[in-house]
Amino acid sequence: TMVDGEIVKSGSYPTNEEFFRLFGVSLDTIKPAIKVNVNKCCCGPKGCC
Repeated sequence: TMVDGEIVKSGSYPTNEEFFRLFGVSLDTIKPAIKVNVNKCCCGPKGCC
């Protein structure tokens, strides 16, 4: 893998973390702003509908 004409990785593909580091981007830019809990039911006090 080359960045600005320089070999920065060889023998395997860069990981997402390596791409972010190479391009100077924070991993926080791809984290979701809202977390949804899919394990909880919200139909009422007696459980799921």
